[in-house]
Amino acid sequence: MYGVDVDNHGGILARIAQLIDEGTVKCHLRQRLPLTVDGVRKAHEIIESGGAMGKVGLGVDLGGTDEGRAFT
Repeated sequence: MYGVDVDNHGGILARIAQLIDEGTVKCHLRQRLPLTVDGVRKAHEIIESGGAMGKVGLGVDLGGTDEGRAFT
């Protein structure tokens, strides 16, 4: 599915969306932080610590952390 064919990127994204909708691919988002300087610093610290499980996300609509929920 990978390559330099930019025209194929839409097809790749559509296929990934289908796999997510089917439940074949699951997001392992464990923690969300605000997209601020402090949020980016905290996310970097969590990842660098080596103890993070799952993904750490940053969002513009967040005022703080919210574990275990997908972006809305």
